[in-house]
Amino acid sequence: MANTGDLSARLSQLSTAKRELLEKRMRGEVADSAPDSSIPRNPNQEIAPLSFTQQRLWFLHQLQPDSAAYNIPLAFSLEGALDEAALAASLNALIARHAVLRTTFPLVGTEPQQQVAPSLTLPLAVHDLQSLPPAARDTAAHDLLHASATQPFDLA
Repeated sequence: MANTGDLSARLSQLSTAKRELLEKRMRGEVADSAPDSSIPRNPNQEIAPLSFTQQRLWFLHQLQPDSAAYNIPLAFSLEGALDEAALAASLNALIARHAVLRTTFPLVGTEPQQQVAPSLTLPLAVHDLQSLPPAARDTAAHDLLHASATQPFDLA
């Protein structure tokens, strides 16, 4: 944090116009003129054309619809008691907040389009492996993760 001597010196170096502008901003008379850097929302949430990257991935999906090559699997290990309802609610809150997670790519006529569902609730798949011995539990968990990670994703 700058001391008051440094601040006074910096203020004295400002031109009269800059000093007046600073005083107006400090009184709230002038709004910050920085441009808004946020990405604007698409006003039409129903149908939108695909971006170039989406078109490329959609085309590759048409060539190999049963491929999971572009899936990016991620697994977490949780310890302790699991509150399934809280976990499901948290994941569905993420889906509700981010339109990209509710987007599908159906054909409209002969062209693929982005279609954002207004809402989407997904069930939480739970596999209780506690009844298995530890070695079998690890193998079963690995098998379930592998099956999930290699499952093709239906873009439509």
